[in-house]
Amino acid sequence: MLLYAIGAFISIIVGGALYNKLGMKRLAIFALILHSIGIVLLALVNKESDLPLLILAYLMMGIGGGIGANTAQTTALYDFDKQRLIQASVIWNINRQVVFSVGATLVAMIFNTLSLFVSSQMAYSTTFFICATIGLFPLFLFILLKQKTNLQETNHEH
Repeated sequence: MLLYAIGAFISIIVGGALYNKLGMKRLAIFALILHSIGIVLLALVNKESDLPLLILAYLMMGIGGGIGANTAQTTALYDFDKQRLIQASVIWNINRQVVFSVGATLVAMIFNTLSLFVSSQMAYSTTFFICATIGLFPLFLFILLKQKTNLQETNHEH
């Protein structure tokens, strides 16, 4: 987790500048992809000699997760005045902790269910592949939102 924390720290340092330079959408997409690649790398770890792969996985997840969290939080809290910002920030942090708890439970359930049918190593790898795929679901929302926006603009012009 130290490597994840280092990656998250790096993302905090560069996140603000990247947010203003690239914009929310591009930065969020980059973060989702980077985080999911890190999770896929975890799926490939299966022996002690895979330590470099494990290091890279945690750094990628830390940077991707950190950029993603910072981008989401900045975007979500952008329009609040000072008093409301404090309240919104508290709600944001409570929600984040709940999601982490539910996520950990879901991952454990996926692994335990798969373990009933396949070897532990296969269940381990498959669980991380599933998690990486789930982590990319927001990309589909970006695509749908873009299509909806394009359709609305087209209808508005006519």
